[in-house]
Amino acid sequence: MAKYTQQPRFHYCLPATSDVIVGVEIPLPIDARQVLADFARVTIDDVEPLVDAHMVELTSQLRADPSLSSLLAPELVAAGRAVARVDLLHELGALQDGAHVPSECPPEVTETARRAAQFGAPVAVPLQAYRSGHRVLWGALRRYVSGRDLKPDAREAALESGSAFLFAYADRCCHFLIGEYTERRDEIVRSSARARVTAVGALLGGGEPDPSLDYRFDQQHVALIASGADANELVQRFGRGLSAEVLIVELDHDTAWAWLGGTSWPVGGPSLQAAPATIAMTCGSPGHGVAGFRRSHREAGRAMAVLRPLGLTCARYADVWLEALALADEITAQDLVEGELARLEPPGARHVPLRETLLAYFASEQNAAATAALLGVHERTVAYRLRLVEERLGYRVNSRRAELETALRIGPATEGGAPERGPTRGR
Repeated sequence: MAKYTQQPRFHYCLPATSDVIVGVEIPLPIDARQVLADFARVTIDDVEPLVDAHMVELTSQLRADPSLSSLLAPELVAAGRAVARVDLLHELGALQDGAHVPSECPPEVTETARRAAQFGAPVAVPLQAYRSGHRVLWGALRRYVSGRDLKPDAREAALESGSAFLFAYADRCCHFLIGEYTERRDEIVRSSARARVTAVGALLGGGEPDPSLDYRFDQQHVALIASGADANELVQRFGRGLSAEVLIVELDHDTAWAWLGGTSWPVGGPSLQAAPATIAMTCGSPGHGVAGFRRSHREAGRAMAVLRPLGLTCARYADVWLEALALADEITAQDLVEGELARLEPPGARHVPLRETLLAYFASEQNAAATAALLGVHERTVAYRLRLVEERLGYRVNSRRAELETALRIGPATEGGAPERGPTRGR
């Protein structure tokens, strides 16, 4: 018997009351066991490509069914990705440590079932997620075994043994998931929180305000979306600090939708500089009445979708709307960046920080002295760099400022240069 506990490096919080999984060992040939353990060890160290492949397949399946489109909200996809990573790492860990199949419900399965029930997804959705994860792992295993210098018999034994374990693990998790999902769904049906989620969902979908929400709609609204531990409580505190009427829909323990009601707001919405540092948060622009309530929420969602690519933790839509619009189509965004900026750094050219200089120049309203102060260099250095920019581009920067500035702002996101976590974008 073996025990598996949540690894701190997974960066995902699961209930402390169910953090131990007792496993049942699947008998495997000794040689095959070693190959599979080696595969698991190597894959654990580079699991992100599998998480990416799993999420691409899963989101494609959700897009194919219009009735499930609400599950593609950026904050829900991000939360699903976190759970998927834990799922894959736990299964690989079980394979590495003796090919154990859980005899008790793993905490990540409980989490998946709870989320699916909370969001009103049919049980087929999380079941399909586990099947997708199974396919991704099986494909990775086949590629790994094929790349090893093994005798035919050893290769066949490793593939058969790996298939037996992966099927057994997925079947066991699906069995647990159905039970957990049924229990959680029954709890939600009786929950007043679910009634609030339903009422807000109907309103966002075009329905009329439900009096049970106890919130005034004839005022200016700013929508917030927050993700992170204790998001609900922290957003509540943030709203009260602004003396606003607060409506919160707690989707789960770490994802919240909120609206702040008031008579007036700054253009673009309140500053997020005072937002809690432990959560990711976005806000839409102020809007009046029910229409403004809906629009501000849509804007907060678009801002949330670009937080990670831009390396931000918090942002107002008013400050990232250009990036949100440009990044809505990934291929078009990449083409824009390449088309506008490729000539700034031709192969073999000496590196000069031209992008940084040009972006600072635009941010300084094209004032060379202000640009120099911002960059901490001499004004002549700025002038030299700008001449070099125009020589390489073949035109004056003023003639294509909009295109250049857009490409500069989204460049790190399309080229993989954005940091994991970064500052707040919001005055």
